Amino acid sequence: MANESTPADPAAEQKPLVLVVDDEYGPRESIAFTLSGEFTVETADRAADAIARIRERPFAAVVMDIRMPEMDGVRALEELRKHDSEVSVIMLTGYGTLLTAQQTMAAGANQYLRKPPDVNELIEAVRKQTAATRLRRRQASISREAMDLNGALKREIEKSEPQVWQGRASVELVHDLNNPLTVVIGYATLLVEGARQISLS
Repeated sequence: MANESTPADPAAEQKPLVLVVDDEYGPRESIAFTLSGEFTVETADRAADAIARIRERPFAAVVMDIRMPEMDGVRALEELRKHDSEVSVIMLTGYGTLLTAQQTMAAGANQYLRKPPDVNELIEAVRKQTAATRLRRRQASISREAMDLNGALKREIEKSEPQVWQGRASVELVHDLNNPLTVVIGYATLLVEGARQISLS
């Protein structure tokens, strides 16, 4: 399989895009082939290449080996998170220990599988994590939209503040005038009533 797959039909474009990162050709291509029926798969043989691809476009999930030359999976994961905090990352290793798992999870991994992974376990993990990425991206989009709307509302309020203060001043003025007017109206009512009584007598 080539390092970058090109879908043969438009429907393939709708498949979640998954990046498989492993310096070993056999395991890398085996995983890519396993996932290719359900996902659009790209492969990278080193961490630097994977990070460059992450910077270029959003992936739905990354399946990455921990042990790689130049930059290991943990360091690669830390670097990857600087460019995409929402993509799900599944870490693979044939030298798994509890400490390794803790390190990868602390660095921002979403799931941890032993290498070579069980086929069904791998597919299920990628399904789960691509869905999680989609949800996180949607939540982030809604959050950004809410912040944009909030900012727009604040700007509109700032623009209309003079009118708001004028309105408040008018309300306060009416309130202040209301008490003496009540007294005046009371006296006027008494005068009218007195005049009416006089006219009747």
